[in-house]
Amino acid sequence: MINLNFKDSAEPCQKNILYKIHRSTIVHFKEMHGDNESYELVKRIYDLYPGQYGIFAHEYRSPVTLKQGCKSADILACKVDEGNKRIISS
Repeated sequence: MINLNFKDSAEPCQKNILYKIHRSTIVHFKEMHGDNESYELVKRIYDLYPGQYGIFAHEYRSPVTLKQGCKSADILACKVDEGNKRIISS
């Protein structure tokens, strides 16, 4: 697999940062709406086996992508299986 610049954290929280998830866990993501009173809550479950890790980011845009005319991904989430050379996204 390619080498990416990840940040390790117990709870991913900053925008536009790729986080590497090392163990099975639930990542909570809260997106506030314009009125600052209503929100959406997402719970992303990472069920990881040996040789696997998760990737999580919110409001992510690659640093090589121009901001003009390109939106960021609300949530980027996947599981990488190094042994089988697979990336699983759901």
